[in-house]
Amino acid sequence: MGSQFLTDFNFYAKPEGVVTAVMIFVDFGDACAGSSSPDEVARHMLGNGHAQQLFRDQSYQKMTLDVTVRSDLGWRRMPECTTAYQTHGTSEEHRKYLEDAARLFSAEVKFSDYALVLVATPGNADLGGASSFTVRSGHGAQSVSGEVRLAVTFDQRSHESYVSLVHEMGHLFGLPDLYPLGMTAEKSSAGSWSVMSDRYRSSSFLGFERYKNGWLNSSRTTYIPDTTAGWSATLHPLSNPGGLSMIVLPVDQGVNPSKVFVIELAQPLLGLNGQYWGDGVLLYTVDATIPSGSSPVVVIPKTDGHSPDYGNLYMAPCRVGESLPFSEGVASGILTVVQKLGSSYEVKIDYKRS
Repeated sequence: MGSQFLTDFNFYAKPEGVVTAVMIFVDFGDACAGSSSPDEVARHMLGNGHAQQLFRDQSYQKMTLDVTVRSDLGWRRMPECTTAYQTHGTSEEHRKYLEDAARLFSAEVKFSDYALVLVATPGNADLGGASSFTVRSGHGAQSVSGEVRLAVTFDQRSHESYVSLVHEMGHLFGLPDLYPLGMTAEKSSAGSWSVMSDRYRSSSFLGFERYKNGWLNSSRTTYIPDTTAGWSATLHPLSNPGGLSMIVLPVDQGVNPSKVFVIELAQPLLGLNGQYWGDGVLLYTVDATIPSGSSPVVVIPKTDGHSPDYGNLYMAPCRVGESLPFSEGVASGILTVVQKLGSSYEVKIDYKRS
């Protein structure tokens, strides 16, 4: 695959080894924390350790998220009300918010000791949603104890699920939003199949996102640049420690493509009803030329459909005995699911370029 699919880790945080973060707690004159405990807020936002576990498991133990929770410092009051801050505005506006927050803690927290900064708020603070902050060195929020260059600011919606924190941290690692800018996951072309698309029903990163993060080894992927007929393989779950888990086919050109088809096993969704859903083989495209918030990932569904519990495109996976034609530009093919072998699937691919 082309270099355009790779992440610039001189700009983004590299999700490898021990990634350190510090969590601080701020409230506002119009959104007072009251009796709310910083410890309880931290436990909820981190899912009692589920966020750390998710990164550890889905990185195949290549990454450990080490969050220092400074609940001992309590809530610190921001100098202005929530309405004065635009965390979803320009980087300058977001920087001002972070500088005001960092100033409250810089005597006790040495921000230069941490790769990431997490700014938590009470459950009644409406800042328009959680937001990530990523800028180059020298352009971050300044504090006397170090520059804040990679950060997440949270608000009341972040208390709904620890996946919100995972989603925003995904941005700090260079992963794009898969839902359209200004819309919800219900309008996402990636459906509910990634935490970068639907933070309420998904609890997994797609195979391509794991590859982009440097977690999925090249030995677990296969790239097919040329016409092939009747090519068969056994796909193993992404959750497995080994085995082929991702097949990639170019869309626009065989060498150094900017758009590709990806085939992998669907990872179960956790519905709003508390039940799991999702089985079979998932097919989607990734376009490296499309920016975050403009649908860079598009799932090609075997069956279209939307469910209040499982979200958009929940019927997308192809199951045993089914075939799914696909075509874009000069590339076309048919994906056939031959049989299920334990937790794995045998697939057959007919692919050609005109």
